[in-house]
Amino acid sequence: MALVSIVIPLHNKAGYIYQTLESVRSQILTDWEAIVVENGSTDGSAQIVQDYGDRHSEPRLRLVTSPRNGVGAARNFGLTLASGPWVQFLDADDLLLPDHLSQLLATAATHPAATVIAGSWQEFPDAHPDRRSLKHPTPLEVLGDASIAFPPWAVHAAIVRRELLTTDHLWPEPLDHIPSGEDIAFWFVLIQAATVAYSTNASALYRVEMPQSRTQSRNASRWFAGIHTALQWNVNHLSRLGRAPNATQCRALMQVYCDLYTLAQQQGDRSTQQKALPEATLWLDNYFRVARERAIAIPLSQWVRHWLGLGLFLSLNQQRSRLQFRRNSS
Repeated sequence: MALVSIVIPLHNKAGYIYQTLESVRSQILTDWEAIVVENGSTDGSAQIVQDYGDRHSEPRLRLVTSPRNGVGAARNFGLTLASGPWVQFLDADDLLLPDHLSQLLATAATHPAATVIAGSWQEFPDAHPDRRSLKHPTPLEVLGDASIAFPPWAVHAAIVRRELLTTDHLWPEPLDHIPSGEDIAFWFVLIQAATVAYSTNASALYRVEMPQSRTQSRNASRWFAGIHTALQWNVNHLSRLGRAPNATQCRALMQVYCDLYTLAQQQGDRSTQQKALPEATLWLDNYFRVARERAIAIPLSQWVRHWLGLGLFLSLNQQRSRLQFRRNSS
């Protein structure tokens, strides 16, 4: 049994999977298994993996085929084959520095109760791999709330105890075809049940600005449809737990809808603006209902006005007034 099971979903990454496998084999920690889950590739990606394993006579590398399409389905299938107590999810176009697993496990050793160990990561443009920018995970003190609307870290910046990945905490396959949606939903649900510890390393390398990336095309309409579905998934999860979004979660939800509104505005997409604005207004209104004390509500109002600008802030307030009028009239 390996100490870490690395699950790699594979779909048309012929130009990248070799580098990814090289980064796995370069790990200082050698007690790992890599499960590459072929997921409908048409570019010869699977053959590259097969040839790689044969060339290096690598018994730790397995190539399997997912019975269902979708990245979440592929990850979940890989989990059924994982043997290690820790699971590392790794996309087929991303990389790990040699000390990645050893550093995360060193943190795990000093935090024995932790079920998720996460660290910082470095983003780099596909065309310029030497241009790296350091990114940090969501601060622990707001992690459980902010993750309702924003992914807390890059997928491969964390390892997860396999015992935590039960039926209730698998990748949400209904969201498989939504850009970034499955990340938001998976991590939020998992974090509600996890004990998280942070490592000081930044050994996960995240490739961005790729020609065919699922998250590259920032089309406002497509992003609204996807993100809106993921956020509803998370709100529904809280409801199943008998909870409603708290004030900080309402603020995070409002912020992401405002981001979508701004993106649609920049792209001249009035239809998406008209969808995003009522959602942003709804969560702003929910914040003021949840945070009843004036000492909390006023600073947020000032923050919203400063952050959004006067025009959008006034639009939100107009929407709030309409909602309150309808509520009072009903």
